[in-house]
Amino acid sequence: MVISEHIQRYGRENAVEFDVRVFPDGDRFVDSYPLDTDIILLDVQMPGMDGFEAAHHVRDRDEHVPIIFITNLAQHAIRGYEVGAVNYLVKPVRYAAFARELDRVLTQIKDSPIEYLTLTFSNSVRRIPLPDIFYIESDRHQMFIHERSGQHVVNRTMKSFESELAPKGFFRSNHGYLVNLEHVVAVDQQGCTLANGSKLAVSRPRRKDFLAALSAYVGARSV
Repeated sequence: MVISEHIQRYGRENAVEFDVRVFPDGDRFVDSYPLDTDIILLDVQMPGMDGFEAAHHVRDRDEHVPIIFITNLAQHAIRGYEVGAVNYLVKPVRYAAFARELDRVLTQIKDSPIEYLTLTFSNSVRRIPLPDIFYIESDRHQMFIHERSGQHVVNRTMKSFESELAPKGFFRSNHGYLVNLEHVVAVDQQGCTLANGSKLAVSRPRRKDFLAALSAYVGARSV
């Protein structure tokens, strides 16, 4: 396969090691989509589900992973932008064009690394970028993830979320809220206000530590 050969050559020439996973068709790719994927090279024409439909399914789980379409027709590029594709390569894909595109995408990934929270539901898995999460709420043994695209309900403990996210800029404002400090725009006697307009309580015992954590977070970002 030409693309596999290009990847191997690029790795040799640039001292980069790739973990490459190849799927024979769109259906199996979607069914087994690895959530730790960094780049997707997606053929438009595949048996069964085509590349565009597969990309729509991917976007339901992962809004940010770079997708590069491989196509016979440049006209397909318009449809690619509907799913946020970063670019497309026209067959036959020449190595020089492939290497330039991979250079560009890898540079973007290095310049803006995104960390994710992986949520497991009864019949699906979703990966949410941490910057998209405003706060996590605990209510009656259920956890509510409030993020840019909406709200998700999962069965998991607040303690497990706090353990995972506290080192990444989240802080427990009271018993029921784990707040993404990136989105705090104001703090007053009643609590804190987030960029999406949410007003959350900050308990009296946690107030001093919350303000200290917020100050340290803002200071670290301004360095």
